[in-house]
Amino acid sequence: MIKLYLGIALILVSFAAGIIITHQWHTSKHSALISEESSIVITEKINKVLKLTAVEAHFSEIYDYKDYYRWDWAPFRKKVLIRVNARVSAGFDFESNNINLDETERKVFITHPGPPSILSIDHDLEYYDIQQGAFNNFSEADYSRLQSSAKNFISAAASQNRPFFKKANEQLDDVFSTLSDAVSLMGWDLVIIDYAPPKENIKGPWDELALSFK
Repeated sequence: MIKLYLGIALILVSFAAGIIITHQWHTSKHSALISEESSIVITEKINKVLKLTAVEAHFSEIYDYKDYYRWDWAPFRKKVLIRVNARVSAGFDFESNNINLDETERKVFITHPGPPSILSIDHDLEYYDIQQGAFNNFSEADYSRLQSSAKNFISAAASQNRPFFKKANEQLDDVFSTLSDAVSLMGWDLVIIDYAPPKENIKGPWDELALSFK
């Protein structure tokens, strides 16, 4: 966590320095290019900072797998106990259209990306108590499928971990606050636009009834 905040601090320092140097250099050149160049630098620096909003957590879960042919008897059954160790990253999917600049009003608009989600899962498996029946053995395809199933198992476990996602939200709030201070040093204002969830076109029974009379 200390490394994370040091990284954010260093980027914000370069953020401010980059804007000031760019502004001073272009002031003596072409004034028409100042706004455009400054906007590019601001957008690039903000994108770098926003990429640091991801948080990581380590999960270790036990996954019990078993399958059998028709009868749950030893000759037809195979089973294994798996420990899944995973490093899960959660954060926000910022796209280029999340950031817009109003050069006239000198405002930076960032659209809130919505709730955090799982960005990546790096995992490895430790196999214990492998049991194979005479007519049911583990194949390479089985082990590949177990890798995928274990990843989904960890994803489900992480998705139910509320403190994990709460931490991502808190970190995003801290980054927004720091960004606001940084852009204000350059005479800009940061405006956060609330997240608007996509609307689903769902028809109720009253809609179907209305259509029947048309």
